Amino acid sequence: VVPTTSSHIISYHNMAESTLETEYSKQSNHIFNELGKQLLDKDNIKVVKITKNDSIKNKVEVIFKSIEQDKLILLTGLSNSIAKLICITEIVKQKQNEQQQQQHEPSQKLDQYNKLLHIDSTVNPSYKPIPEKENKKVDTKQLEKEALQEIKGPKIYTLPVLYIVIGKHSIVSNIELVNWTKQDK
Repeated sequence: VVPTTSSHIISYHNMAESTLETEYSKQSNHIFNELGKQLLDKDNIKVVKITKNDSIKNKVEVIFKSIEQDKLILLTGLSNSIAKLICITEIVKQKQNEQQQQQHEPSQKLDQYNKLLHIDSTVNPSYKPIPEKENKKVDTKQLEKEALQEIKGPKIYTLPVLYIVIGKHSIVSNIELVNWTKQDK
């Protein structure tokens, strides 16, 4: 068995990560197309991908503007960005309620539907490679681990993907969301 160096692991990790992004994009496009078939114009759907590094304030503003433009919003989050996705969704709903109370308008409540799927991946999004030291001794346990991984194949991670559809009741009520869970309050 030829020992694998860190540079091989890092390049494999980058290659697998691009495959993860490809699968995530395919899945998201399928969901988008599913929703788009039910609307007259796909431009009425705003897709907002949430990542763990996004600014909550900026994403909330983008979503809120889209709601004001009577768009259906499809929010997506993969793995460790799901917590931020939920946080942003709750802030948007709270901001909508506050605005309605201040303006004393008849309530145009927001509807929310959720769909939880998964993607199987050889990449753990939380993985951070440790930089290799220049004069590092060969670690036999590490070589053994890498040899076993080569024999068994890569570890498969099941990563959760959360999709949230949110919009004004008058818009969302016209769409049939089979296999989606309605979020009450």
